[in-house]
Amino acid sequence: MSTSISLAAESYGVWVLKYDGQGSVAQGQLAGWFAAAMQSPEVKPKLAVQALLPVAKCGADFTAHLRKQYNDYGRVIREANIKAE
Repeated sequence: MSTSISLAAESYGVWVLKYDGQGSVAQGQLAGWFAAAMQSPEVKPKLAVQALLPVAKCGADFTAHLRKQYNDYGRVIREANIKAE
């Protein structure tokens, strides 16, 4: 029995620190702007040319995504006995 795993070559994210000062943009509003931009007709084809798939995840969802990638890559590295030189 063989098992396959699909691992993305790269992941990119935007981190926004919470700021409660006057005139600040709400974190959710900023995430919404980025999600809309990634799906826009002007940006989406440019991402596709680079083999980048836009997926908007925020907060706990993004944290879970990063943790899963970390665990998946770690498992593959351990199973293949890959060592740093």
